Amino acid sequence: MAKQTPDYDSPWKEIIEVFFPEFITFYFPHAAEEIDWNRGYTFLDNELRQIAHDATLGRRYVDKLVRLWQVSGDEEWVLIHVEVQTGQEQEFAERMYIYNNRIYDKYRKRVVSFAILADDSVSWRPDHFVYQLWGCEVSLRYPTVKLIDWRDRLGELLQTDNIFAGVTLAHIRMLETRQDIPERLRWKVILSQGLYELGYGQQQIQHLFRFIDWLMFLPTKINQQYYKAMTTYEETGRRPFVSIFEEMGMKKGMKAGHAKGLEEGLQQSIREVIQTMFGQLSNESDAQIDEIHPIENLRTLFRSILKAESIEQVEESIRVMRENV
Repeated sequence: MAKQTPDYDSPWKEIIEVFFPEFITFYFPHAAEEIDWNRGYTFLDNELRQIAHDATLGRRYVDKLVRLWQVSGDEEWVLIHVEVQTGQEQEFAERMYIYNNRIYDKYRKRVVSFAILADDSVSWRPDHFVYQLWGCEVSLRYPTVKLIDWRDRLGELLQTDNIFAGVTLAHIRMLETRQDIPERLRWKVILSQGLYELGYGQQQIQHLFRFIDWLMFLPTKINQQYYKAMTTYEETGRRPFVSIFEEMGMKKGMKAGHAKGLEEGLQQSIREVIQTMFGQLSNESDAQIDEIHPIENLRTLFRSILKAESIEQVEESIRVMRENV
């Protein structure tokens, strides 16, 4: 079955991990200038999970803990907390305080907390937590970025080569089209085709394709139209849409270090596209995908799937390709 509820956390997690320097530079440029990027940085997800263990903090968001170095030579710990749920959350600021406090308590390192507010409420802007009693005051104030503030600066986003300009634009269009599926389809196609015009490199384009396809969730039948529009875009000779998804799929198997690993990655990518476009394959057809070799045949199958009109046509393409192996 196709997924029914979009998961906005996962694409944000991936894009932040892959392009962390760009993330900080775009949203928090004052901090980026103080970081010694030449010394690298380390994500500490396991440490963050240990800190949050047994905490009654409600739903988890896109939390990231990163160890890095300042240009002054000091080691710093940065908590990145991306709020992706629409609507006000009364405990958000308290959650920011608890995480910040626990990290400091465990490591005795200065901790910087940043918040990206990706909801659609104009008024909800939590940027501090404070309580006081009998002259004693405890507080945390943290920098925030409100994504919808960019709605009046879309022209500026289109002129910016940082990948998070594209991320911000895609997220804004996602929020604006939640109740208008045809308009979301239109913007999903526009944004996907427009990636090349923004001057992004091949690696950036691959990750943004994945981000847009994941973030701008469409019902299965409507998403078929998206894939077909992008396939037509490729066939005009303008850009290699299909090869982007092929490369993304094969990269999943590259760690195996042999051709079989690349084939397995592409086979999985084919399954994901079928799931997105048509829903669940029969067990027989699913098993037949594993029997199709080599990569060239899998690529041919990939293109036939994108042109199919129904799950029956997809399964027929799989059967024919399997018989010709």
